[in-house]
Amino acid sequence: MDMDYIAHIKSDSTDSFDVQDLVSHLEGVGNLASKFSQEFSNAEWGKIMGLWHDIGKYSEIFQKYIRINSGYEEGLLLGKTDHTSAGAIFAKDILPEGYWQPVAYCIAGHHAGLHN
Repeated sequence: MDMDYIAHIKSDSTDSFDVQDLVSHLEGVGNLASKFSQEFSNAEWGKIMGLWHDIGKYSEIFQKYIRINSGYEEGLLLGKTDHTSAGAIFAKDILPEGYWQPVAYCIAGHHAGLHN
């Protein structure tokens, strides 16, 4: 398992940590989103959104943030970091006009929810 990049860290009262690596997280969400999107015949789009939704977590600042703020590593606590914009920007950079917009919108809103 590649622990160089971390997606999630859960800790309990015994200071034990459950760490999910980023590759496993992205693949798992991609598979789930693909399955859910089959309901409206868009499994491929769901897969893409799931795979790209957290690619901003590959940034050095996010990795410092998650490791320090979770208590997994020592250091001064950091303020929240933006990890959602990277996937939306990536979609804009590689998908054609008319396709990137809904993908970017879903990725950018994956923590805030979708707005009207």
